[in-house]
Amino acid sequence: MSDLNTQYLTINTDMMEMTPKPVSEPVEVDEVKQSGGYMNKDLNDYLKTADISDSTRTNYINDYNRLRLLLNNNKSLYNISQKDILTAIKSSENSQANLLNIAIVILRSKDKPNTKLITYREKIFEERKAYQNKKNQKLLNTNDVDFNKLNEILDKSVGNDYLLFYLLMNFNVRNADMAITIADKNKIKEVYNKNDNFMVVYPNKVIYIRQDYKTKDIYGAKKHIIKDKKFVLTLKNRIAEGYTSLFTNNKNQPLKVNEMNNHIKRRYAKFLPEANMSQSLIYKIIQNHYEELGDIKKLQEIAELRGHRIDTQLNNYSSTI
Repeated sequence: MSDLNTQYLTINTDMMEMTPKPVSEPVEVDEVKQSGGYMNKDLNDYLKTADISDSTRTNYINDYNRLRLLLNNNKSLYNISQKDILTAIKSSENSQANLLNIAIVILRSKDKPNTKLITYREKIFEERKAYQNKKNQKLLNTNDVDFNKLNEILDKSVGNDYLLFYLLMNFNVRNADMAITIADKNKIKEVYNKNDNFMVVYPNKVIYIRQDYKTKDIYGAKKHIIKDKKFVLTLKNRIAEGYTSLFTNNKNQPLKVNEMNNHIKRRYAKFLPEANMSQSLIYKIIQNHYEELGDIKKLQEIAELRGHRIDTQLNNYSSTI
């Protein structure tokens, strides 16, 4: 049978290009009512021309309504001073960044002053980043596992452990990415679709298609070609044993996404009985390793593999103070 046809995929094979999918054309929207029942002309004007997704639109409306309750008046944001907007936002203990963001996008859409709001938002981001960095560093110190130790475990592992550790180390996957159907190249039709994750094994390679992962709606399907001989042979053996899923439970049923974290912890426990291993921790260890080396190219590569932007990676996974 011919090689797997993946023409519908938009991701480059070498994974070094990741272009977000274009969002839909702006649509006309009805006037939006805040929770108090007033017409929101400022929000309505913005939404009529905003090129944003439906989920973002919903989030903006919810954030706006919360901001309105804090402001406790019916004035347009255009007619409220930045000082008063900041006072209202600072009175909230939750999601100040989201409240700032909706105010900023509305004011910016009409070229209204917003620099004070932006400055405060940047301050929040810096404080959050510093807190997250310390939290990540504490997590790494508590588990006492580094990049070299993970590679040592990968080299020692066999069978399905090797398949699991290889994916975590080389593709920076989340739990959902590892719910994978598997097949030999002669049975492509049994796994081929445009919604799920699947692997097809060939004589000297494996094609791994990722279509069910957290940020797929932004970055599209991903195609990976694996030529690691140990991985290819191990997967061939698993298929020969009659398995159609890469990872299964003790009843030979496909592991569900919500079971994957415990599975990872159990498999690593053979090598690291004191550590509380998870896909998130493994990603932070890898991130920390390349950040300490100052390898920006590699940091960009693992961000692309993960399916997020480099600034998201540095803000949420960095452990460098």
